[in-house]
Amino acid sequence: MTEEPRAYTEKEVCDIFLNHLATLAHYWATVNNTDGSEITTLDRCNGLIHSILSHMAGNGPTLPPIDLVLRPHDDDKDFHLGEGENYFEPHMVIDTSMHHAWHKYERKNV
Repeated sequence: MTEEPRAYTEKEVCDIFLNHLATLAHYWATVNNTDGSEITTLDRCNGLIHSILSHMAGNGPTLPPIDLVLRPHDDDKDFHLGEGENYFEPHMVIDTSMHHAWHKYERKNV
């Protein structure tokens, strides 16, 4: 008898996510340019970051979009205001389309 369909457990989702990250790391560690030439370490790192952000946006084959949620300590707001500094709002969801913006931030020939 087969089991009834059910929601994935948190552990199962973590396993899926981490397995895909391991796959991405292996890919970017071994890939070469289409002409067979070597890819620089920096380009490999930039490619890996873009791949992770794309995966988190739901563009991977294994998971729906994943939100990054800020969870500052309860005292952070008062502390930063007391220091005259900006603070982070709790529960702010960071946009899942960061993979589109990554090229603005990736480092070239550092």
